[in-house]
Amino acid sequence: MERQLDRSVVKTFNNIYGRHLMKKGHPAKRFRLHCAAVAGGDAKAKVVVMRLVEELGFDRVDAGGFDDSWPQLPGTPVYAADFN
Repeated sequence: MERQLDRSVVKTFNNIYGRHLMKKGHPAKRFRLHCAAVAGGDAKAKVVVMRLVEELGFDRVDAGGFDDSWPQLPGTPVYAADFN
């Protein structure tokens, strides 16, 4: 996909409900309760996205490259699931 777009592509927020993005982020809290996985091949682009994730009030988890991001796909146990 990156070659087709001639841009870096970073995968995040594809396994979280939109309403959770609006209600479950806590930017001011030191310890956040929800996290978002961030995957991609461009390390610099991932840093930018990880900052965005934190600004929105979520902890970020480096999920590696796209080949490692299969747990973020529909049909996997963590897809759109809430865990505590």
